[in-house]
Amino acid sequence: MDAWTHYLNDPAKPESLSSDITYTILTDQAGTLWTGTFGGGLNRSDPGTETFIRYRHNPADPQSLSDDMVMSLHDDRSGTLWITTWNGGLNRFDRETRAFSHYRHNPADPNTLGSNTLTSVYEDRTGTLWVGTMHSGLSRFDRSTGTFRHYRHDPDDPVSLSNNLVSFTYEDRAGRFWVGTGGGINRFDRENERFIRFTKRDGLPGDTIYGILEDRQGLLWISTGHGLSKFSPDTETFRNYDVNDGIQGNQFNFGSSYKSGGGEMFFGGTNGFTAFYPEHIRDNPHIPPVVITKFLLASRPVPVGGDSILRKSVLETEHLTLSYLDRVFSFEFAALNYRTPEKNRYRYKMAGFEEEWTEADSTRRFATYTNLDPGEYVFRVIGSNNDGVWNEEGDSVRITVTPPWWETIWFRGSVLIFVTGLIFGGFHWRMRTIESQKRQLATRVEERTQDLKEEKEKAEILREKAEAANHAKSEFLANMSHELRTPLNAILGFAQIMTRSRMADPEQRENLAVISRSGEHLLTLINQVLDLSKIEAGRVSLDERNFDLHDMLSELEDMFRMQADRKGLQLVFICAEDVPRHIRTDEVRLRQVLINLLNNALKFTRKGGVTVRTGIAYSDRIRRTGHAVRGVCPDRNRQTRAGGNWPGTGNQQKVCATDGRGHHGQGRTRARHDIHIPHTGGHR
Repeated sequence: MDAWTHYLNDPAKPESLSSDITYTILTDQAGTLWTGTFGGGLNRSDPGTETFIRYRHNPADPQSLSDDMVMSLHDDRSGTLWITTWNGGLNRFDRETRAFSHYRHNPADPNTLGSNTLTSVYEDRTGTLWVGTMHSGLSRFDRSTGTFRHYRHDPDDPVSLSNNLVSFTYEDRAGRFWVGTGGGINRFDRENERFIRFTKRDGLPGDTIYGILEDRQGLLWISTGHGLSKFSPDTETFRNYDVNDGIQGNQFNFGSSYKSGGGEMFFGGTNGFTAFYPEHIRDNPHIPPVVITKFLLASRPVPVGGDSILRKSVLETEHLTLSYLDRVFSFEFAALNYRTPEKNRYRYKMAGFEEEWTEADSTRRFATYTNLDPGEYVFRVIGSNNDGVWNEEGDSVRITVTPPWWETIWFRGSVLIFVTGLIFGGFHWRMRTIESQKRQLATRVEERTQDLKEEKEKAEILREKAEAANHAKSEFLANMSHELRTPLNAILGFAQIMTRSRMADPEQRENLAVISRSGEHLLTLINQVLDLSKIEAGRVSLDERNFDLHDMLSELEDMFRMQADRKGLQLVFICAEDVPRHIRTDEVRLRQVLINLLNNALKFTRKGGVTVRTGIAYSDRIRRTGHAVRGVCPDRNRQTRAGGNWPGTGNQQKVCATDGRGHHGQGRTRARHDIHIPHTGGHR
């Protein structure tokens, strides 16, 4: 006897199923079987009968089904049947009037259904109706107002719905509300209206949710496009199953899930359906041993023994010593679990090189490292069996990577010692060089000092000789001057006696006058020579006394008047009114200086005149008030030709210059010559 009864569409029988493409089946509270088809509308089969009553969309009947593509059915606590359709929105079926009420999307009204393409409808324990859409998120229906509140995905809001494709809604026994989407499963906090997301990154095998069922332990079983998953809401962990665990396949169908009264679960997929009792599904408790099975250098297996790095099998090796030239090496490993071994998992890391574990599955049971720096490392690997039971101890091997010779401690120490010695030696060599240079410099300084001392002694001897010669010359000049003055005074004396004699005729008197003038001139020269000797000996002193300046100037004017007249020159003496009559200085020296200046002025002036101006001089260059006697020669061409200095004998110039300095002033024998005499406050 056939255990299966088939219900198929028979075009000749209107009481048969309206379509063979069945999407959803529901048994309501009265035991009536409702079948939703994709393209054939809704079918009703009463208990005890094997016939179907069809409800189809009729464009001419506004109370008919809104669309023949039925996606899901729900019988609420009041006995109202709710139908979601692919293009017709939400339908509510009134069993008494057998009329359908429609809820559709109106773009102009945000309080209407979010979309006409629906996927699911569900009533929670509070009686709130939740409608899932294909592209517009989740809609909550308020029966009292007939309006909808929408929840959609917002990329900028991490607590919004994870995806707008809502495939399934479910409320578990703890009152937690779950929303399956195309972007994982969401736990909806209805009080705060926040969504908590769980996706593939959190452990789901796939992000597209097709069905959700709850077992007697409160665990959720979730069908996806990449296998079946068991989720613990309390620990928020996943345990995944795939085709290797015996399910029909990894791809399940949309909305194809069912739990029987006895607790058996059914999930339909592309290769049939999977039926099981959750309490009969037990994990493998075996903790698998994890071993390192192979060691490779440059992707080549390393032999054991001989000159090989491996002295014994890698299974027994605890320590490996590698050269810095061993730039690429690998380890292969395995978890010794033979129950669905392709689901074994691994984690490995190289302690000393990396901090985080690297995850690997059974298709990649190896780890490769390149260009590790010299140092100490530990390679560790742990693994799990097919049900995720981990061996946390795993296997490990210590690795020493030796440095190149130029990075070894002994080489660096040698270099350090060498550099230290080089620095120390260089320092001492430099110090010896400096000391040698100091000694050489000291020797040179000593030699130079000795040379300077000798030169100084020689210079001192020469100076003493020069002083002796000068002294001898001065004594000679002084002696000669005295010797010459005696006969000269006698000549002048006899000349004066003869001049006063009445016996002398005019011609004789004139001759005697010539003798007197020549003798006086010669006496002046002798006196200058004597003065010169005193100057060179540094024994010149001034005989300061009060005398009548006006009388001296008058005598000088009378003395040189005849000489100026003979040359046709003007001789002018000008004395300012504020010049005191009596002054204090060396009268003889002053007279000598003035006579010398007037002689030179009259001698070298061809035309014009000579002016002697006496006045009070006020100047910053004179530290105190004095009297000035100024001589001016208008013959400037003559001055230029004379080189700016009045010609005269060397003795006269030297005596003049010395006398000028001795009067605390300055003398310049040019077109204008000033003689400054300190004002002593003498009587006017």
